[in-house]
Amino acid sequence: MKIGIVGLGLIGGSLGLKLQSLNHTIYGIANNEFNEKKAKDKKLANFVSCDLSLLKKM
Repeated sequence: MKIGIVGLGLIGGSLGLKLQSLNHTIYGIANNEFNEKKAKDKKLANFVSCDLSLLKKM
């Protein structure tokens, strides 16, 4: 299943990791470029961006 998460902080990031472990594809939205890089480094979602148009690809 494809799932979008807006906000990859403590709760959103934890959800992203858990849902990925259950073989879901996660599209994550970060609020700025610094947090986008951190989310990518920690692999909190399969696809991460600051741009909400990422969710159109779902």
